[in-house]
Amino acid sequence: MVPDHSDLVADTVDGDRRSQLLHRAYRSLGRQDQEVIALCVLEDMTTAEVSELLGIPSGTVKSRLSRAKRRLSQLMNPQTGFLPPTAPLTSEEETP
Repeated sequence: MVPDHSDLVADTVDGDRRSQLLHRAYRSLGRQDQEVIALCVLEDMTTAEVSELLGIPSGTVKSRLSRAKRRLSQLMNPQTGFLPPTAPLTSEEETP
């Protein structure tokens, strides 16, 4: 019996599509929101570390992070975001 890999392929395609949409949503954020997401989430820095690095109060880091996460969540939601799940990607967006 030949294994059916269609579910794995579909999951991979869905994951790639979601990753591309997340990349697009991230790029739509303002520079300050991108910075705080990159440092706190991607680089796993604490708010205190980011505060010191950027020279801004810890509370500002927290509020920017909260706002950026909320905005990303809205953008990734097909019902509330501006990113339709079937929107074609340009060749530039297809390359991470």
